[in-house]
Amino acid sequence: MSQNPTPSRAARKNVRNLVLSLLVTCAFSGAMWLLFIPRDDGADPVRQVTYTQEATQVARIAPYTVLAPPVDAPTGVRATSVRYTEDAAYGPRWHVGFVTAAEHYVAVEQAAKDTDAFVRKVTFGARATDTVEHIGGADWVRYEGPKYDALVKHDAKGVTVVTGTAPAAQLKAMAAALRPA
Repeated sequence: MSQNPTPSRAARKNVRNLVLSLLVTCAFSGAMWLLFIPRDDGADPVRQVTYTQEATQVARIAPYTVLAPPVDAPTGVRATSVRYTEDAAYGPRWHVGFVTAAEHYVAVEQAAKDTDAFVRKVTFGARATDTVEHIGGADWVRYEGPKYDALVKHDAKGVTVVTGTAPAAQLKAMAAALRPA
């Protein structure tokens, strides 16, 4: 009995047919995906969230006055994130993030423990300047940093930070729009 060391013609043909079938299936699947899966390449990738209900709920339990802008002010901003967390280092924390019409980021950050470490954390290392802005009856210290600038207001119950990549005028407009929740 002699054994043939090379694959038979039928075996080579089966492998070839398998590879061709796989290529045809992939091409057909790709065409169906391109033609029939709906997508909107011009859609805004920013997912907008609401924050008014969360702000009202948090205001009941937070040890400080929870601040947020009314939904319609300042104009041209869209809320993109909202959260309230308990932090061992900073106490209860409130955050609302926004994207402006010019695609800048602005956030309102509050913490019960008024620490420089909290301000450095949420501003990515911004440092206090000698500039003090009088906004809404309160003094806000201007901070500048390599990534974010900020306005910081200290009071007996904690700290409020308005920070982000937005220009100083937009940070100031956000600080002026803040109201108790």
